[in-house]
Amino acid sequence: MKIINPVITIETNPSTLSMIKYMCLGFRHWKFHGFVINEDDYKFGLTLDDKNLLSVYSKQDSITTESDSEEKEQGLIDKGYSSIILFYGKDNTSYMRRFLPEEYNQLEIEYYRFQPNDLYYNS
Repeated sequence: MKIINPVITIETNPSTLSMIKYMCLGFRHWKFHGFVINEDDYKFGLTLDDKNLLSVYSKQDSITTESDSEEKEQGLIDKGYSSIILFYGKDNTSYMRRFLPEEYNQLEIEYYRFQPNDLYYNS
């Protein structure tokens, strides 16, 4: 998986820098990749320079449900979707997307836009 990162200017506002640090710290067993622009109408990320940014994490070979939509997610797991991309926002709002391992290995992410199979993740 590869992320195509946007170029942004970061203010030196201490609260903004604290939020960036918080969004980069990560979660246990998740790999941090960087930030992408949220192009969806629902802006749940960190706004910098008029861009809404989400931090991106991944996890491979996960066969346990991670989202708040356990039944829907279990159906994806049963079909072999064991790789996860987490689009992490702020205020406990994030979305995850499951992939087949072969899709995950070829994945390039430039931005986020909600997809029908996205799963709500209460971070």
